[in-house]
Amino acid sequence: MHQRVNTVKHVNESPKIHRHEEGAVLLLALIFVIAIAFVLLGLLSLSGNDLKNTSNLQSQRALEYAADSAVDAAVQAVRYSYYAFNGASPAGTNSSGDDCVPDGTAFINPDQNTATLTINDVTMTVDCTGSLNPQSKNTRVITFYACTQSSCSSANAIVTAVVVFQDYSTGYVYDCNSAANVATCGTGVVIQSWTVRNANT
Repeated sequence: MHQRVNTVKHVNESPKIHRHEEGAVLLLALIFVIAIAFVLLGLLSLSGNDLKNTSNLQSQRALEYAADSAVDAAVQAVRYSYYAFNGASPAGTNSSGDDCVPDGTAFINPDQNTATLTINDVTMTVDCTGSLNPQSKNTRVITFYACTQSSCSSANAIVTAVVVFQDYSTGYVYDCNSAANVATCGTGVVIQSWTVRNANT
């Protein structure tokens, strides 16, 4: 006996297609590479700005430190001088103030010409003006100006310092008024103010 087997063919049935994911992976890799490139560009720009700012800051600080050092030297030079720096300058000194930088000699009167100090390759000028009060404990009140120009004032000073010199002996005798009487000069020093202006302004 023969058994008949009916086979039904589905006409609309198509062979199965296996879709691979190479295209999606490639797209994700491309997006990742572009994102990393943008991040690296941002980091490079940021680091470039930081390097530029560091260079500017070092230059500015070097200028400010030079001005500080120049004023320090001038304060020490003026301290043991009997000169009052009160405007009664010898002829030939600069108009904005007396030259106050030390010149390696006894600092009795300010130099006739503007002197400069070179500190860490920065050339500084220090001028000063003052008042004399021989009857006061604070006998000399002197304002120092340090700048890079040939003459200094409050307008162009990088450092402005107001220093009080107390010129008297232990018995409060004032003799700091001539070359022969300098023993009482600068026995006391008080810094009233020390202002550093931003070197880039």
